[in-house]
Amino acid sequence: MTKFKAILIVFPALVSFFVSTSSVSAAQNTITANVAGTSATFSGFAAPKALVTIKEGGSVIGTVQASSAGTFSKKIVSDPGLHTFSLYQTDSAGRATPLTTIKDVSLANHFDTPVSNIHLPPTIALSRSSLTSGESVTVSGQGAPGSTVNLFLNGTRVYNAKIGASGKWQFVITSGYKIGSNSVYANLSRVGLSDSVNSQGLSFEVKKACSGSACPSSGGGSTSSPEVNFKADIKVNLTIDKQISFLFLLIFVIIITLLILLLVVFLVLAFGFLSQGKTRRNRFEETLENLEARLETDVRNNQPLERLREDFQKAEEEL
Repeated sequence: MTKFKAILIVFPALVSFFVSTSSVSAAQNTITANVAGTSATFSGFAAPKALVTIKEGGSVIGTVQASSAGTFSKKIVSDPGLHTFSLYQTDSAGRATPLTTIKDVSLANHFDTPVSNIHLPPTIALSRSSLTSGESVTVSGQGAPGSTVNLFLNGTRVYNAKIGASGKWQFVITSGYKIGSNSVYANLSRVGLSDSVNSQGLSFEVKKACSGSACPSSGGGSTSSPEVNFKADIKVNLTIDKQISFLFLLIFVIIITLLILLLVVFLVLAFGFLSQGKTRRNRFEETLENLEARLETDVRNNQPLERLREDFQKAEEEL
């Protein structure tokens, strides 16, 4: 009975001791947990090695360089709620694209929200801003490899081709433009994605090809100063005067040549006429001398009158 009482006294004391020890241990342990922040991960397609800039409300909130394959991904920490973000790229030549705006992006608290398949537009540049009708202009730029670039001239598509691994594209416009101001822009299309926004719009001026006097401008007014037009008119007049002078000189030479030819013909004819007259005169004198000699012979020989008549008749025949 005494032993049983001792056990009853000791057991509650042991229970009290273990409970007290457990309470102390529980009070000393600290539970640590990692709570995720609110963020958005932007990913998509751009020109190889292009710098992609992410903005919100006019402020830059992040940048990332695209890979050599033309893809990019960037995680941005933000606040929960609705957001409007915009992105643009700057290619390796320093040319930037217009903004691609993504509206009403809802970010959940303590979650990362993916914003994927962003298709940034191509960059664009012109080789010249002014040309004459008949000349060409080269349009070039960069975009995401694997996307198709569509080039528009005055609102009409004139070229489309898939962009290669370099991300560079180029097209030479040789026709289809108009006299005056022309505009070009481009966008990208890709299987499974929406077309990108349009690139920057560029313009070039085409002047009418002409020669001689100064050409009028495409807008109807003169783009050159009066001094330039005056000099051009003087040059044209001088050219015309030279042409007229050369024509008169040619006519003068032809006339002189004809006169010389006529003079030569006249001299030849005159010489022939004089020669013929001299020959006739010599024959006449010779005939008279022969007649005189025959008459003297006939008279000396007392020839009859009939013989004298024959001598005169022969002389007439000779003349």
